[in-house]
Amino acid sequence: MLKLEKKHIKPVSLMLSRAFKDDLKDVFPDPEERRVKTPYVNEFFLLRNYSNSRAFITSPQLEGIAFWMHSDKRKKRPFWRILTSGAIWPAIIIGIKALRKMQAFDQYVERKHKELAPNKHWYLAVLAVDPQHQGKGYASKLLNEML
Repeated sequence: MLKLEKKHIKPVSLMLSRAFKDDLKDVFPDPEERRVKTPYVNEFFLLRNYSNSRAFITSPQLEGIAFWMHSDKRKKRPFWRILTSGAIWPAIIIGIKALRKMQAFDQYVERKHKELAPNKHWYLAVLAVDPQHQGKGYASKLLNEML
């Protein structure tokens, strides 16, 4: 297992798009728009949260990723962080309408997170394995890095 580096973010974003190809149907109902914009949603998430995470990849071939975040850092996402992290460029491509939908969902999850897990903790924000590598034990290996 290797630590995620910034140079991995674009290719990991593509891998996440394959692993979760239909997850954003509510945000992008049109299949072609979803296909094009999903990698940018993933890139936006990874860039915005990179500095406040512990993230592991399986190897340079990027078969999978485990992306852990600390509960204290989750709520601290001011606009300047989007600007300074480089996440502004994917945000522009995603579009304001989609960002608002995602923000509404994120705010709901944040409220529930605080209600159900109020103490400080690390949590698994993303666990993904490229579909062509699923069933080979990569997810277990990724989880074991933090457990």
